[in-house]
Amino acid sequence: MTIGLFILLGVVIVYVGAVRSQSATSSLARIQEHGRFAIEYMSRDLRQAGYTGCSENDQIANVLNGTPWWSNLASGALRGYEGDEVYDGSAFGTADGERVAGTDAIFMLGGDGAYYEIEDKPSGVSANFKLADLHNLTKGSIVLICDPQQTTILQVTNSNTANRTIVYNTGTGTPGNCTQRVGYPVPETCTAASGNSYEFLGLARLSEFKPYGYYIGRDSNESTGLSLYRTRLNVTDTSTEAGPVSEVLIPGVEDMQIVYGVDTDGDNNIELFKDADAVSDDDQWSQVRAVRIWLLVAGATQNVLESAQTLSAPFAAHDTSDRRVRRVFTSTIGVRNRLP
Repeated sequence: MTIGLFILLGVVIVYVGAVRSQSATSSLARIQEHGRFAIEYMSRDLRQAGYTGCSENDQIANVLNGTPWWSNLASGALRGYEGDEVYDGSAFGTADGERVAGTDAIFMLGGDGAYYEIEDKPSGVSANFKLADLHNLTKGSIVLICDPQQTTILQVTNSNTANRTIVYNTGTGTPGNCTQRVGYPVPETCTAASGNSYEFLGLARLSEFKPYGYYIGRDSNESTGLSLYRTRLNVTDTSTEAGPVSEVLIPGVEDMQIVYGVDTDGDNNIELFKDADAVSDDDQWSQVRAVRIWLLVAGATQNVLESAQTLSAPFAAHDTSDRRVRRVFTSTIGVRNRLP
């Protein structure tokens, strides 16, 4: 009987070890997949920050009513938020989708990588133009129109894919256009009768405006209770309405920390990396040339490891007592539209 008990104990020990090993392997595979996917998505969006379809210029005419925070390209194509700083895309809180205090957030603005050439340009106060090719833009879309002199942000209020015409009237849509006069600068008090007329010169292009944001938010559907959320622009063509929405992108991402590579002397080389507070204090967002991101991704199963993990900076203080498998992913991404 004693020998049988020892044999049974050995079998149990082997079985428990095999189950734990299998759980650890499964968690690691899940973590690897989620971490790579998150870095890939963020890298793609960051590289598009500041893209308009034309050369970079400082004359940004935003004729959207109220200049919503998610459209304010004139204040910079890139904006970071430290762990205690308010991010407009989501408030701090404990409900699903609300941001986790102590985790960084980032928001980036720019056009889609594709662009359309404009065949018949708007002039004076006319509120329509024709593209050179067929398009898939809908009513409510937010677009960038640019030439070598300026870039204008406006909302499409009517779209005809058959004859390639785009219309941008006032008095309709959300947020809607405050004027049909699309020249720079836009008056601080913008009305249908105000503004500066402008005729786009030379080669004019249009691209769809694509702002994106990333933050760590609460997620009751995920075993860790945390996920990486992505803020994007949602367009409803039936009501000609456009506005930001946030949705889960990657489950199990528990923390995100970010620093920014700053070119302080204008030579297109990064002199130092700073956190969001330091960049904001120095008013250097336009000088950011690269973004370095750390993501902490956790497995779905608790008590997989024999002891709690010891994590390195910047996650050394993170609680790992639940003995999940965790891994840190890091990447440095160049802001392509600001590099030579």
